[in-house]
Amino acid sequence: MLDFIRSCRVSGMLFLCAFGAASVAGADEMRETLLDEARVMIARPDGAVRKWSYTPTVTVIHDADYETGEVTETVDLINANSGLRIGTGPNEPVTYIAWDAFWSDQSRHVRFGLVHEEGHHHAVQSSIALTQVGGHVGTSNIMVFASKAEERLSHAALMSGVLSDAKVRRNLRAMAGRQGGGECYFQLLSNADSLHVAYVFILVEENGRSPESCLYEEVMQTMGILRDAEGSVHFSFDDRHEAKDPTYDLALLRAIYDPSITSEDPVEAVLDRFAAELDLLQIARAQ
Repeated sequence: MLDFIRSCRVSGMLFLCAFGAASVAGADEMRETLLDEARVMIARPDGAVRKWSYTPTVTVIHDADYETGEVTETVDLINANSGLRIGTGPNEPVTYIAWDAFWSDQSRHVRFGLVHEEGHHHAVQSSIALTQVGGHVGTSNIMVFASKAEERLSHAALMSGVLSDAKVRRNLRAMAGRQGGGECYFQLLSNADSLHVAYVFILVEENGRSPESCLYEEVMQTMGILRDAEGSVHFSFDDRHEAKDPTYDLALLRAIYDPSITSEDPVEAVLDRFAAELDLLQIARAQ
């Protein structure tokens, strides 16, 4: 996915290769499909959306040979299309922890707990606190676990408290059975004000890289793209991990993080903004 994104850059901007030579009728049908798929991906059961109301912090716990540049490039895309500032200052860091240091005999007793504190504008912010026998490790809003070892991911998922043992093992079996030995999944927690906590689990391939588009998809989805649109040919967020043109992914992200949108707004408000983004893409292509 990231190689595909790099190939689509022109002077620092994504080359917009949308709409093709479709007829007006075909373009209208495609537009409706995009809006329908976007609704599936971002709407909660109550019809509302979720987004980060503050810039989240990110911690990546990874094997020594993991290609951390994948994280950097995905974060850069998120920042450029959301207005968030992940990794840009001391209060919004991206922290990397080598798993060999994290996964010692003592750190097998690591625990994850939620902490709440007053953030910007007196809003409550939540984060994941890591503690182990040796003491406090740190806090983060988004935890990414990347390893070739299923045991490590299973332990991390269980200790996070968001997945049962049966679900962890079921997910790991599914991960190991697809994409040549690698797959990934994510879990989000939120309240009405904001997304607050996210976990990403990645079963890394032998070459030290995430499966194709895997990290990009899961980390992007922690921004409020709550579920996949199965079978989508337009969005990366489907039931398959494969490289696709990210134009529509990023247009939807811009719609979610439009300054007029707040967490808990109805999905229709975001879809209106997404429709406006699609109009701009069509205009850009026509020029």
